[in-house]
Amino acid sequence: MENVPLVKFVRTQKLAGYLMLQGFKFLRDDIDRNNPNYKIYIFKNQDGIETAIDNYKKEFGRKGN
Repeated sequence: MENVPLVKFVRTQKLAGYLMLQGFKFLRDDIDRNNPNYKIYIFKNQDGIETAIDNYKKEFGRKGN
């Protein structure tokens, strides 16, 4: 049995908002340990969250110059 994390960390507020609108369970926000000037958004790791993140990146991700 593989170890599946219970939570998913998100670094951008826009992606966090998108995931909430898609119905994913937001747990809390916290200070980013790697850079205390920023927040991270913590979601329950549910089925479909990775697909939703991929869809967000395709639709709203950075465009090549």
